[in-house]
Amino acid sequence: MSFTTFSNNTPVAPAASSTRLVDAAIDVSSLIANVAKDVGDAVGCAPASVAASIIIKILTSLKEVKSNKEACRQLALRAASFWIGLRDHMEGKWQDAPPTLVADIEEFNRVLESTRMVMERATQLSWAQRAFRKKSQIAGDLADHSIKLEHAIQLFGSISLTEIRYAMGKLSLNQPSTARKPGHKRCPPPSDIFTGRADILSRMHNLFAAESNRQRVYVLYGLGGAGKSQLAYKFVQECQIDAQPSRFSDVFFVDASTADTIEADLKNIALAEGVGDSALDATSWLAGRRENWLLLFNNADDPSLNLRSHFPPCSHGNIIITSRNRNMRNHATQSSPISEMAEEDATDLLLKMTETDRNNEIEAVAREIVKEFGYLALAVVQAGAYMKRTDCTFTVYLELYRQRRAELLEEYRDEVQKPDDYKWTVYTTWAMSFQQLGPLAQEFLQICSFLHHEGISEAIFENATDNIDLYEPVIPDIEPDLSVCKAFLGNFQDSEGVWDTVQFKRVIAEIRSYSLMDLAPESQMLSIHPLVHSWSRTTITNVASTVWCAQCILGMSVHWEFASEDYLFRRTLIPHITEALKENPNPRSDIASRFGLAYDEGGRWEAARALELVVMETRRRVLGEEHPDTLTAMGNLASTFSDQGRWKEAESLEVVVMETRQRVLGEEHPDTLSTMANLASTFSNQGRWKEAESLEVAVMETRQRVLGEEHPDTLTAMNNLAMTYRALGRLQEAEHLDEEARNHPRQA
Repeated sequence: MSFTTFSNNTPVAPAASSTRLVDAAIDVSSLIANVAKDVGDAVGCAPASVAASIIIKILTSLKEVKSNKEACRQLALRAASFWIGLRDHMEGKWQDAPPTLVADIEEFNRVLESTRMVMERATQLSWAQRAFRKKSQIAGDLADHSIKLEHAIQLFGSISLTEIRYAMGKLSLNQPSTARKPGHKRCPPPSDIFTGRADILSRMHNLFAAESNRQRVYVLYGLGGAGKSQLAYKFVQECQIDAQPSRFSDVFFVDASTADTIEADLKNIALAEGVGDSALDATSWLAGRRENWLLLFNNADDPSLNLRSHFPPCSHGNIIITSRNRNMRNHATQSSPISEMAEEDATDLLLKMTETDRNNEIEAVAREIVKEFGYLALAVVQAGAYMKRTDCTFTVYLELYRQRRAELLEEYRDEVQKPDDYKWTVYTTWAMSFQQLGPLAQEFLQICSFLHHEGISEAIFENATDNIDLYEPVIPDIEPDLSVCKAFLGNFQDSEGVWDTVQFKRVIAEIRSYSLMDLAPESQMLSIHPLVHSWSRTTITNVASTVWCAQCILGMSVHWEFASEDYLFRRTLIPHITEALKENPNPRSDIASRFGLAYDEGGRWEAARALELVVMETRRRVLGEEHPDTLTAMGNLASTFSDQGRWKEAESLEVVVMETRQRVLGEEHPDTLSTMANLASTFSNQGRWKEAESLEVAVMETRQRVLGEEHPDTLTAMNNLAMTYRALGRLQEAEHLDEEARNHPRQA
């Protein structure tokens, strides 16, 4: 997948102030309007001509959506660069333009249209800031907009290399487009030393190459560590990179280790393609897309997983599943058991890993080593990494392995009646490698064993390091000591207490050198093989302390901010929070509150409710019913009840919060008025319009008196009341309030 990117030659400098920024952006939109019209006229493509008006709408929304001004400006600049480059490259060649290029122009326009709609919604929410949406929900809308905006930037900044080369007269007309949308997970590349499995690869090629009037599903199942995922990656590489043209129109990678990770990855596909914001939107879109796409479900090991419910509901498309669960064969058109490697392939793999030249003596010892491993791919890779890193000879390694295996069997003899040869093979290779790690690398791997095994980012640890020194517990007497967590994170700070990314990468490199951890080159996300992930826990002497440290790091990584990037980051934490709670489902109050925020924003409302209930009850018991932090916890729980449509339970909490704040803070305090507006929203959602009206009138009149007619919160209250009047059929009063709000200039 190759792209060529047009450089930004647009003569507009970044503006320092917001006013200059808007002016500069609108200047750019005028340039886009002219150039896009030229392109539209030349290609006879109406969408190209209307793109300018869409971008102008996005740009004028800058005045309302402050957090995305720079992103909007960048969109405008890159969009202008795209249209200019397209016009220059295609001048005089439109009559022979590839249909794919015209289709891409139309697709670019659809992305812009989707962005415009989200921007308009965000604009309205800025006008009615807290009408019927809480702050985190607004942040969520802006975050989803930010995703679409970034995809639009990338799309408008790039044209497929195939089409540009054609435009320059270097390719024939029938060459297919290789353009791909960024945003969702890409299939990882196979290991550079991938070896063997030619027979299974051949069967996979035969299945997916054949004509078919039904959806094709290939299942690779077998022991963990046998190389199922690597085989799937190799197949994708042969189809998409080695083959010309590529076999599949798109390849979508899904972490299938849990229902939550499947939902999250499918949702990201929907967002990336601009077709919605849910897993169902993604599968419905694939079902309606009559192309030769491939969906790869990796590590679908959980026997309770209903994987078929995540298949696109159609009779076309292609699916690959990797799993340790042999019952996944029930979904298959064809399947292959993946177990031990052939002796020759296993020997070749070990020699490749160690970069050893062949001779009869070395090859004989290598064969003896892989035989000891039962020809298991993961064990061969671990052994090769160990020998290469430690300069250990084959003969010495074989002696060490046999000795360490015997020690492990002796160590666990009381726990295992019949030692599993497979289990002890991989455990022995890992134990030997783990012992070579330094103390910090060992501790890092152990902490990560209580996070999800994929999607581990440096940002988690960096954010936690930044926040932990500023942390002040709500209830100091019952919150545990953070010294262990601080000491661990302190290893990644320089002498001035600043995050040291070089030190972090140094530790990661040490772990990776023994093949105990992988790094995705594009996303820079860390991952651990599921078996290594679970085995790492067996090396821990104080499990409770390590679990607490993992939960603390995750909790401290949460910023109490609501910009788009904060919302997006918290969404990536959900699989890690879920994993960390498995070992200890009762985190301390402050950590539970932070986890609840992430769950709530991610739509995991029942999980959020359970945590927020504990936080509220703890604060009520220790701090008292009227403490501000208790009231905040009650408000958070009420908000989650509202998300679930449990209006009566939300109402009962909001009434308590409102009455307490009226008594303690006063009728005119901003927190009191916000709670009144929230309760009015709850009444409205129950169709209790008169009760909602009574509260909204009080909020509006108080804000008019205290804040002034032109304050944004006052205008929000006016807009809320206007919507209630409409629901009551009092349209003239609603129109009067709308007109009054429109005539007031908004304060900064």
